Amino acid sequence: MIYSLKLGIRYAMIFMLIAAAMGFIFGIFGGVILQPMLFSIVIVGIVVCMNFVISLIIVPLPMLLGKILKKKTNDIVRYFALSLGFFIVYFPVFVILRLLPFAVF
Repeated sequence: MIYSLKLGIRYAMIFMLIAAAMGFIFGIFGGVILQPMLFSIVIVGIVVCMNFVISLIIVPLPMLLGKILKKKTNDIVRYFALSLGFFIVYFPVFVILRLLPFAVF
């Protein structure tokens, strides 16, 4: 699980970099750079947070069934660890963006 968590954090950093790059490219053509960068990071972060909430709701049921039926649930644990890694990276970004003196939207 720790390996999947580290992998999720690494993937989240890559996703954040790609989202920032896409917002930067859009901002160059629009004339404003910072706001589209932050907006694209926030949009990806919203999807990441929704995925984490869904994994919190859905993962316990198959794990419980796996314990009852004596089957391995490695894929389910890996999905949860990857989602948690993404959430660990993106949630502090939301908190930091909320504390900034200007609005992203």
